Amino acid sequence: MDEDKMNNLIDFENRERVENLSQKVSLLKNYAIDIEQETKRHNKLLNNMDEDFDSNFVFLKNTRNRLNRLIISNRSNSKLTCYLAFGFCFIFFLIYFLISSRMSS
Repeated sequence: MDEDKMNNLIDFENRERVENLSQKVSLLKNYAIDIEQETKRHNKLLNNMDEDFDSNFVFLKNTRNRLNRLIISNRSNSKLTCYLAFGFCFIFFLIYFLISSRMSS
């Protein structure tokens, strides 16, 4: 009789442990699914950023080529070209500082 009670007790404990283990495995599965979804979302975001960087690189390359052609074609007006370049830089930095000062306020 003692042996039956002992077996029943062990059986009961085993079922409880199996249930606890099952809950933990289910929780881990949910974590794995969440990680997979988050990874896919981040990969998509990185791909979009890569495309944006590529398009910006092409835009900057074309702009550099245009500036080079402008400088080469305007050798006689190099003073005017320098003034224009410095003027654009000044305007750019002025706008940058105005925006950054408003953001910090």
